[in-house]
Amino acid sequence: MRVFSTFLLLACWIAVTATPTRAAGIAPGQPPAPQVSLSLHDALSIALANNLQYQSALADERIAEARVVQARSSLQPSLSAGYSYVHTQTAESFLFPTPHGFQKIVVSGTDINNVNATLAYAIYTGGANVAAVGQAAANLAASQANLAAPR
Repeated sequence: MRVFSTFLLLACWIAVTATPTRAAGIAPGQPPAPQVSLSLHDALSIALANNLQYQSALADERIAEARVVQARSSLQPSLSAGYSYVHTQTAESFLFPTPHGFQKIVVSGTDINNVNATLAYAIYTGGANVAAVGQAAANLAASQANLAAPR
């Protein structure tokens, strides 16, 4: 951690005090590029934006926050709904033999509509849902601590 802080301060110092030179490709006779002045806040913001460890910790924190929301959702009832429609078409008609000759039987299509809804609520889980929320909250606290470390 101390090495990272030292590196961050060194990078900020170089960014603030760097000046263009001939080694940087400035031809003689050309005016030098204007110097950019950065405040400490701006330098730190740039350093954090380019720090992969910090970006990873930031992503981990967002994931942990989403897992807390997901764990809390197990304490609420869930509702699901569904609908299905089936249409079957068979032959239009066929001839059926009878003692008096053939009789024409007309067959039409069949339509089936199915609507369903399900409401589920866990009455007893043995504390598993509450423990999952606690574990998710602990993981969030750990990811927030990891996020504060690179600063």
